[in-house]
Amino acid sequence: MLQESGYYWQVLSAYSQEMSTRPQTIGYSLTDSPVGLASWIYAMFQDVGGSHGEHGDAEKLFTLDEMIDDIMLYWLPNTAASAARLYWETNKSGWAAPGTIEEP
Repeated sequence: MLQESGYYWQVLSAYSQEMSTRPQTIGYSLTDSPVGLASWIYAMFQDVGGSHGEHGDAEKLFTLDEMIDDIMLYWLPNTAASAARLYWETNKSGWAAPGTIEEP
């Protein structure tokens, strides 16, 4: 589990970092283009789906309907930008990366 969390932080945390520092930048592209939103979410399914070195095969772990359902949950109500903004707000309110919180 620790190895997986290290892999996530070192290799896959760009999603979180982008949304926690520039939510409007990514928000515009995710709400303006259905292909951009689908690509962003599909890439996340590829990257975070699976474990123990089995990342990268989204369609092995999720059906196409499951992935399209997830994409549509952001596209239809136009909530991709507000979802990205949640990362920024959490970051501003004191969320910290693992290992960066100082003990009292």
